Amino acid sequence: MSYYCISGNVLRFDALDTKKLGFHHLIIRAENIERLKGELPRGHFKITNRIAAKELKLSQSTIQRLTKEFELLNIIKCIKKSKSSTEASIYEYIFDYSHESVFESINEPVNNNVQSSDLNTLKPGDKIKNEQVDKTVTDTLKKEVLKRKDIYRLVINRLNKRANKNFKPTSQKT
Repeated sequence: MSYYCISGNVLRFDALDTKKLGFHHLIIRAENIERLKGELPRGHFKITNRIAAKELKLSQSTIQRLTKEFELLNIIKCIKKSKSSTEASIYEYIFDYSHESVFESINEPVNNNVQSSDLNTLKPGDKIKNEQVDKTVTDTLKKEVLKRKDIYRLVINRLNKRANKNFKPTSQKT
């Protein structure tokens, strides 16, 4: 099984645009299921507007708009358009093929000059380097947690403005 790079257009979505992100997640799940079934070629998936609308709790017209927008952004491509609302349309998720997959990079030839004694030998300075790496990783994780809290605060504040409410982002109920 290999790793697929997602479209760069998806990475440009605003974090607060939950409809687009939810629709993209639904597409990825549908493609993964089809890949596991093996009924369609790689990257292809089936979807109906009705099921997508029900799954995402959106209107069918919103799903149609998102589908058109994703096609214009070259995230998906229509392979077969359904004739009825009960028949699934077939789309292709356009992966970023400019990068090789993880599976392909793992299968690259290994340098046979490396000896097993080279792998397990620790020098006195190595422990300090590892501690510095651990500290950097810990600091990075702390920054990520702070970013998530900041995003959470931004979302709550935006919802408060739209709903004309005053919920606190830090309260347990929120």
